[in-house]
Amino acid sequence: MSVAVITEESLAALKALREFAEANPVSLALIRKLAADPNGKPLVESEPRYAIEIPARIRICFTIEDHPGGRCRHVSISNGKTNSIPMPLALHLAPHLGFNVPGDVSQVDALKGFSGCLD
Repeated sequence: MSVAVITEESLAALKALREFAEANPVSLALIRKLAADPNGKPLVESEPRYAIEIPARIRICFTIEDHPGGRCRHVSISNGKTNSIPMPLALHLAPHLGFNVPGDVSQVDALKGFSGCLD
């Protein structure tokens, strides 16, 4: 079992991730283009600054996206283990990305390339 320790470096990385996402929102046109391409790669593969990894193999991908209903925040937090979603950790980290917990944390999903994540 891995234990995630939230260090000052991890908090600084979360802050930088949030600042990058706020300064570089993902356009609706790009979202549609990525969704339409069956061979497309995840956004974080073409722009790795939308993701960080903190100790214990915790990967956090964060974007701010334009949608028809307005601007949305999207976070995926995963630990790379099958059916192992880091829920308590996600709820702890989410406020650092601007989420009101637990109100904004609504859906569990699978992230391509990782076995379990919180979206």
